[in-house]
Amino acid sequence: MCARSSTTACAPCSRPSSRRAGWRRRASRSSRRFPSRPASRRLAAGSRRWLRGARARPRSRRGPRRSGGSRCAMAAPRRWAALRYSAAMRVPPAIIAIGRNYADHAAEMGGKTDELPMVFMKNPASVCGDGDEIVIPPICRHGGPQVDFEGELAFEIARDCRDIAEADALSAIAGYRVANDVSARWWQKTGSGGQFCRGKSFDTFCPLGPLVSAAAVPDPQDLEIETLVNGERMQHARTSLMVFGVRYLVAELSKGTTLLAGTIVLTGTPAGVGAGRKPPVYLKDGDLVEVRIERVGAIRNRVREA
Repeated sequence: MCARSSTTACAPCSRPSSRRAGWRRRASRSSRRFPSRPASRRLAAGSRRWLRGARARPRSRRGPRRSGGSRCAMAAPRRWAALRYSAAMRVPPAIIAIGRNYADHAAEMGGKTDELPMVFMKNPASVCGDGDEIVIPPICRHGGPQVDFEGELAFEIARDCRDIAEADALSAIAGYRVANDVSARWWQKTGSGGQFCRGKSFDTFCPLGPLVSAAAVPDPQDLEIETLVNGERMQHARTSLMVFGVRYLVAELSKGTTLLAGTIVLTGTPAGVGAGRKPPVYLKDGDLVEVRIERVGAIRNRVREA
């Protein structure tokens, strides 16, 4: 290969390489200056970057290099798709959601609360931030009008943790966010074999607000929460009505399971969702959805049909 000799031709380029003498010494010095870190330290550093809210960057737009460092003439620059990240949100390691955590919501949906919480997952790639659009994908036309709103209180795990005692649960929380668990009801109930995940995991189906420090919310069970659609109040409750409180959820979800730093937990929605109304009220192109939570803030998202 051309990377090993100054006289051997590069197969893609059909031209000689021009590696200068002394490159081995420079490579050796570079490896000493920038030693590789063990995987455990890389994971810890990743957790710290998450908590600092480091901005995700696309990869370099420059073309690939040969092992010798000189650029191959045939290597065209690679164009990486620009992923849009809201300044308030980064993709979390996991999103855990709780269903039927308000008795009145369980009743309006034809269900009931259980002795243990209903737990399901949302795709981390479904997140978007305050001011971003909620985009209804073409697949959601199957099954008729169905895209619904669910205003919720969310909390974020501060550190990797497991088997947390309920008495210590709040110490494992970095802070709280306003959330909207957007849901495609047909895909939630009919199109996915009874599993909630797909109907709640389409891109932009998890708007989240900025993180508010846990110190600013001394009691997460004493907060007012409301959801408005085009200025009309659709949901209004207090978090004291939760069947399973925040402390219990941290303790229960961490039993035998490591919750990674940055994991988001959505704590459930109160009554008033569109599917529970007569007639049902589903989101449509141009609607403006706003979720407000006392002490935590508000998010506003415009709906767009793709």
